[in-house]
Amino acid sequence: MKFHGLLVTVCLALSACDSTLRTFFDRHKVGESPDYAVVKWGRPDDHVATVHGFLDDLGSCLVIAEALNKDSCKDTNGANCRNPFSCQPLNHE
Repeated sequence: MKFHGLLVTVCLALSACDSTLRTFFDRHKVGESPDYAVVKWGRPDDHVATVHGFLDDLGSCLVIAEALNKDSCKDTNGANCRNPFSCQPLNHE
């Protein structure tokens, strides 16, 4: 799966997610598949981006998280890299 720069920019532009947005996604599913959040260190309050509207939201979320992890590992030359970014479901029934 490939991402264009604009798509990643749009996804990451949502990094200013607050509790209101989180509440919205708790109650509403966008598109056919459940929506996901990219979170840092597995903490829901460290919500980096919301992934919704794709045919496979989880697959798209994993691509974004992997790209962020790769970049974060590059910053430390791989030393003590723990892959801080992961995907968390937002509105599974």
